[in-house]
Amino acid sequence: MAVRCSVCYLGFGALRILCYKCCCGCKEKDKALPKLDVLCLGFSGSGKSTLLSAAAGEESTNVEPTSGFSIKAIMTPSAILNVKEIGGSDRLCKYWNKYYDNQQGVIVVLDASPGQEVDVNCRALLEYLDDNRLKGLPHLALLNTKGCTVDNTQVLLENVEKLLSSNGKSVLVKVCSMDTTSELNDILLIFVNRILTNHNL
Repeated sequence: MAVRCSVCYLGFGALRILCYKCCCGCKEKDKALPKLDVLCLGFSGSGKSTLLSAAAGEESTNVEPTSGFSIKAIMTPSAILNVKEIGGSDRLCKYWNKYYDNQQGVIVVLDASPGQEVDVNCRALLEYLDDNRLKGLPHLALLNTKGCTVDNTQVLLENVEKLLSSNGKSVLVKVCSMDTTSELNDILLIFVNRILTNHNL
């Protein structure tokens, strides 16, 4: 009986050590992930806050619009995205350029739900993106369908990519929605890897 208890004791001890090593390994892995500073821009109603909340694993229904700015940490297998989202009202857009310094990438969100003039909004957004501090940075354009079915998505993607790439920017354009969180996370991972390559990280 005593032998059996000793074996159990040793077994539990080994299990505790294994769990400790696993926990430490996970923490070390998290610490080893690079942190990337990314800016998220888009006009009011485009769905920036909702998409970012979904990507961060937070509640993404009835999300309040950003009135100033907010920061979300989004975990990916390759890095941690520290995304600074700036409100998109007419009052705040003119202050976007105050946040352009020391960024490693840019996410723009466009409302691509039915009835929206995506090309018009894209051209308007370009005026704010035409800044030397953003040139050379990887850009991700998310066309937010808001769960709706959109016709001619391929044509839409090509048009937006052509517009955003007109001044030499490296742009990844994707259709997404808060309803397809796994696809959104896959898109963000591609974007992260582009940033890491761009900055030799």
